[in-house]
Amino acid sequence: MDATTNKPCVSVLMPSLNVGKYIRQSLESVINQTLEDIEVICIDAGSTDGTLEIIQELASQYPNVSVLASPVKSYGAQMNLGLAAAQGEYIGIVETDDYIDSDAFEKLYRLAADNGCDIAKANRYSLCEASDEYVEVLRGLPYNRVFKPVPDLPNIFNPAPCIWTAIYKRDFLIDNRIDFLESPGASFQDTGFVYKTYLAAEKMILTHDAFLHYRIDNENSSVKSSQKVFCVMDEFASIDRFLAERPEVRTQIWDKYCELRFRTYQWNATRLEKPEYDQFMRAFAEELLSFDAPLQFSDKCLSEQQRQLYRELLPPIEKAGSDQSLLGKIKTRLTARLFSNR
Repeated sequence: MDATTNKPCVSVLMPSLNVGKYIRQSLESVINQTLEDIEVICIDAGSTDGTLEIIQELASQYPNVSVLASPVKSYGAQMNLGLAAAQGEYIGIVETDDYIDSDAFEKLYRLAADNGCDIAKANRYSLCEASDEYVEVLRGLPYNRVFKPVPDLPNIFNPAPCIWTAIYKRDFLIDNRIDFLESPGASFQDTGFVYKTYLAAEKMILTHDAFLHYRIDNENSSVKSSQKVFCVMDEFASIDRFLAERPEVRTQIWDKYCELRFRTYQWNATRLEKPEYDQFMRAFAEELLSFDAPLQFSDKCLSEQQRQLYRELLPPIEKAGSDQSLLGKIKTRLTARLFSNR
């Protein structure tokens, strides 16, 4: 317990929906943390496979475990319920088909608190039936050194979001109004959340260690779903609004932010099949053409292959002006070619 505030050191948020196969291992891994001063907040979205009953069983045995019910099946809504209820100095996240090492929150809390950081982040494991392997997702970034993501380390935006490998200071999230979009289901809501934390953080630190065992063989995982084609665009629209309130940060990060958007959309396209792929590519083409001065889309941080393709389109776009028929042809060309190497 934080002696100055009489609040838990870490509040661990655990959203669940029909993870009966994994929930006991996941929840017990958090209950058994060596950091005793934690609260565990389980947020269930209407499980029908026994998940909720297992959570309630364990909650009845451990007074620091509480259970909330989300009225809607939305990962973002679940997380926001948990954030609103949390009392800890820091926020941790464990998704309920994963599990975490017993010393995770003790080490992350000490790293963050001793260095006065808004965020402390680790690497992870990739878990499946056949293996459980260390993955250095933070490779190439500085360990055990405090930095300000913007402008000090724009490459912090290179790894996948992995929001559950970090802890976040709760007051920092509140002060910057950082929470989750409440779009239906589990639909890239981690994207907007994590990138906003990087944009706003004053002090962040990384560790080479890994604690979270991320399950990659759960067929029900949201990352495998192609149902919500445009949700990633909604996330970036929310980041756009966040940056609009921080014009200095936006200027500092704009080139890298355009690359991040391009790369994330490219990844989204690779998981789609027709007709969803065509729908997404049309929307992406329109978005690229929508940037206006002084915030025109920047290709400075794109790979050479991406930059060459993008620059091919610039002269005809400029020439087209307001000619809607020509703009339509350009959009068709962009849709056909932009990710032809996917």
